[in-house]
Amino acid sequence: DAVTLISVLEACASLRALVEGKTIHERIVASGVETDVFVGTAVSFYGKCEAVEDARQVFDRVMDKDIVCWNAMTGAYAQHHCEEKAFALYLEMATNRTTNAITWNTMIVANAQEDLNLEALQIYHRMNQEGIKASDVTYGTVLAVCANLGEFTTGREVHSRSLATRCCSDVVKNSLMCLCGNLEAAQTAFESVASKNVVSWSSIVAAYARNGEEDRARNLFWTMNQDGVLRNIVTFTSVLHACSHAGLADEGWSYFLSMQGDHHLEPTPEHYGCMANLLAKSGWVKHAASFMSAMPVQPDASAWRSLLGACEVHTDNEYGALEAKQLLDAEPRNSAAYLLL
Repeated sequence: DAVTLISVLEACASLRALVEGKTIHERIVASGVETDVFVGTAVSFYGKCEAVEDARQVFDRVMDKDIVCWNAMTGAYAQHHCEEKAFALYLEMATNRTTNAITWNTMIVANAQEDLNLEALQIYHRMNQEGIKASDVTYGTVLAVCANLGEFTTGREVHSRSLATRCCSDVVKNSLMCLCGNLEAAQTAFESVASKNVVSWSSIVAAYARNGEEDRARNLFWTMNQDGVLRNIVTFTSVLHACSHAGLADEGWSYFLSMQGDHHLEPTPEHYGCMANLLAKSGWVKHAASFMSAMPVQPDASAWRSLLGACEVHTDNEYGALEAKQLLDAEPRNSAAYLLL
C-alpha cells in the first residue's frame, strides 16, 4: 500500500540505494497514486542519493506544489551546495507565499554554512518582515553570521529578539559569545550555559583571543582541558591567534605540534597561516621562511605580508627580497613589496 511504498523509498534514501529506490518510485508513478506526500519523499530520496537533477524533474512535474515538496527540493539543493539554485527557489517560494518556518530556517543555515553571511542575514530580515518565528538554531546561526560580518549592533538586536521570544537555549548562548565586541556579554552567556561543551569553551576562548585578551584566552584554553573537555580545530585556531598577538612563538609552536601529536587533529590552512604569522612576528625570520616553504598548503598573502614585515623590522634583506616576490604573486598591487625589491 501507499504507506509501505513511502517507507521503502525512505529506507532506500537512508541507504543511498539509488537504483532500488528509482524502481520503487517508477512503480508509484505507474500506479497513478503519486500524491504530494509521495512527491516530497521522492524529491528527498533523489537529493540524498546525489541525483539532484532527477529530484528537480520530479519537482517540476507537480503543478500544485505544497510546502513539503518545496522544502524537499530546497533541502536537496542546500545539501549539495547548489546555493544559487537554492536561493532562486527560495525567492520563487517567497513570491508564491508558500514558505514556512522550516523553509526560512533551512535557507538561513544553508547560506551561513557556505559562508554566504550577507545573504543569510538578508533572509533573516525578510523572515522577520513576514512574521515568521525563528528557531533556536536560526538565532544561533544569525548571531554567528553577525559576528563574521562585524555587525555587533545587529547581533545585539537579534539576541534581544531571541530573549523576547524565549529562545534562550545553549545554542543561542554559544553563538552569543561570537559577538566578541562585548566581552562582558560573552562571559555572561558562557556562565549561563548549563552543560558547557567544546563549542561553549571554544566560543569563549575565541571571544577573548579576538579582543586582545591573550592571557585570558590561554588560561581558558588550559582550564577547559582540566575540566575534561577535548579541544577541537576551532579551539586551536583561537589559541594560536592569541599566541600570535602576544608574540609567544615557543608556546604557539608547542600547541601546533600538540594538535597532531596529542589530539590527532589535522591542521587546516588557517592553522598553518597562524603559525607562519606567529613565527614571522616573533622575529624568527628563517624559521618562518622554512616553515612556509614546507607547508602542505599554499601560504596566503597574509602570511607573506607578516614575513615581509619581519624582514623589514629585522633588516633581513636577503629573505625580504624573496618574500617580496612571493607577495607580489599573491598581491600584484602591494606597494610595500615593490619598495623592498
